[in-house]
Amino acid sequence: MRSHPEILLTSADSDRLARLTADALRRPPEVEALDEVLRTARVVEPRDVPANVVTMNSQVTFRDEDSQRTYDVRLVYPREADFANQRLSVLTPVGCALLGLREGEATEFVARDGTRKHLRVLSVAFQPEASGQFEL
Repeated sequence: MRSHPEILLTSADSDRLARLTADALRRPPEVEALDEVLRTARVVEPRDVPANVVTMNSQVTFRDEDSQRTYDVRLVYPREADFANQRLSVLTPVGCALLGLREGEATEFVARDGTRKHLRVLSVAFQPEASGQFEL
């Protein structure tokens, strides 16, 4: 479960992520959380998404509001995840929480250990759609 302002997804991300959750053999909390995002998001065409929105493959700086630590990550699909190289899967609680947020927005989500966490998007340094890359 996450709590924050409106979630905005591109139609391409929405379609790909829906296939990802439909293919899941089991329904872990991360898949359920992503399903909730997909159900509640406002979907727009890739060319219409504002450049300050976190989409798939965006390079994002966010702050853990509880520890005040700052992280720079690229939000990726599970098969591309590599946290050592700052590639964060959308199927992690943090990755799912980032999806669809705008710069400056904060959210609350439940971490894997069951604790409530808070993060804030500080910047979207790269977004594929803003760069004209619509088929990543």
